[in-house]
Amino acid sequence: MKTGKKRNHIRLASFLIAAFLSLSIWGVREHTQKEKYNRLIMLTNQQSVTELATYMSELEDSLAKSLYCKTSPMLSNIAAKLWRESSCAKLSLSHLGDSDMHLPGTYKFLSQVGDYTLYLSEKAAKGETITEDEYQMLKTLKGYAEKYAQQASYMTDLIDSNSFSFGKSDIAYLDKNMETVQFSDAMVDSEKNVSDFPTLIYDGPFADSVETKKSLMLEHAQTISDEDGRKRAATLLHTDLGNIETIGEEHGNAASYLYTDGSKTVAVTKKGGYLRYMLGNEYAEEETMGIPEAITKGREFLESIGYLGMEDNYYAEADGIATVNYVYTQNGVTCYPDLIKVSVALDSGDITAFDATHYLMYHHARELTAVGNDLAKLTASVNPHLSIRDYKSAVIPTDGADEIFTVEFFCRSEDGTDVLVYVNPATGFEENILLLTYSDNGILTK
Repeated sequence: MKTGKKRNHIRLASFLIAAFLSLSIWGVREHTQKEKYNRLIMLTNQQSVTELATYMSELEDSLAKSLYCKTSPMLSNIAAKLWRESSCAKLSLSHLGDSDMHLPGTYKFLSQVGDYTLYLSEKAAKGETITEDEYQMLKTLKGYAEKYAQQASYMTDLIDSNSFSFGKSDIAYLDKNMETVQFSDAMVDSEKNVSDFPTLIYDGPFADSVETKKSLMLEHAQTISDEDGRKRAATLLHTDLGNIETIGEEHGNAASYLYTDGSKTVAVTKKGGYLRYMLGNEYAEEETMGIPEAITKGREFLESIGYLGMEDNYYAEADGIATVNYVYTQNGVTCYPDLIKVSVALDSGDITAFDATHYLMYHHARELTAVGNDLAKLTASVNPHLSIRDYKSAVIPTDGADEIFTVEFFCRSEDGTDVLVYVNPATGFEENILLLTYSDNGILTK
C-alpha cells in the first residue's frame, strides 16, 4: 500500500473521531449551534476530500494494472474494481458539490473511465483482441488519473497544514499564518486537467454519442424546481425529505439536479423530473439469490419509479453484483435503443445503481407494429445453414446514433452457436448479425 493511502486511512479515522468530538466537547464548552454546525461541515468536507484522494489513487493503480494484464478474467476483475472506484470518486465529489461550480470534464472522466474498461473486458471475454488504439486510450486515461490523483493529494496536504478552505464558514478554524487555498480554485485547476479529454467511441451508457445526442423525450418537457426534484429523490431512496441534500447540478442535453442522502447520489432531470441515475458504493457479500430473482427485483424497481414496459435482455455479474439490461417494448416490438441498466446486490436484493441515460436520450413515440404475415418472405433472408428457433420484431440502433426497424431471428448454427440475425422487412437485407456467448458471468453478444 502506498504511504499516501496509509495517511489517508489515518486521516479518515481522525475525521470520524473529530466529528464525534465536535458534537460532544463543543457542546460542553457551550459554543453556539452555528459554530458546531460549521465545524462539523468542515470536517465532513475534509473527510470527503480524503476519500476522493484515496479513490483517485486507487483508480490510477488499477488503470496501470489494466495496461499489463493479458487474460480476460483478470481484465474483468480490474474493470469491476475501476467501476467501483470511479463511482465512489463521483460520490465523494458530489458530497463536495457547489451549485455555482461546474465540473463537466471531471464527471465525464469519472463516468467514462469505469464504463470504458468494462467495455474492453466484455470485448476480451468474447475472444476479441484489444486494438492498439484502445490500448493507447487506456494509457491516456491513466495519465489523466495520475493528474487527478496528484491534485487530490495536494488538497489533502493542504488540509494537513490547516490551510484549505471550503468557504467562509471555516475561515475561523484555519491557520492565520498560512496562505489559504480555496476548494473551488483547486477543483478549477483539476478541471483544466481534462480540458482536452478525448472523445471515446465505444458502446457504453456514457459514450459521447449519447452525451451529445439531443433527447426527444426531454426536449419539450416542463422544467421542474429543485424542491420537486428533492421530493422525487426522497421517494426513490425511501427516506424523509429532510434527509435529502442538494449537492449540485449536471449540465448538457440531460441537465440534472444532483442529490444525496449521505450514501447514494441521485440525478433527476431538470426537464420532466425523470430519475436519470443513482450511484452507490455498496459491496456485496455472500450471494443468497440467483439471477432470475435479481432480474425480477430490477424490473419491480423500474416499475416503482415509473419506467414501465421494460423487459430484461442480457446481464453480467461481477463481485456479487448483477447488472441487468432492460429494454422498452411497444406493441410486441423490442426497442433496443431504450436501454436501462440496473445493478442488484445478490446478497440482499438491494438496488445498488441504475442508469437510464440511454432511455432518456432515445425514447420517443414510435408507430410500431409487429411483423406478421410477411414473415415467410423474411426467413428467406436467413442463411440456410442456420436453424431458426424464434423471432421477434425489434428496433435496433445504427452506427450513426439513429435506429431502424427489423425482425430479430434467434438461430442456431450447425456447430451449436446461437446467432441473432436482424433483417430489414422493407428491403429484405440483413442489417446486423450477433453471436451469443454464455458464461458463468453472464450472456454476451459479439
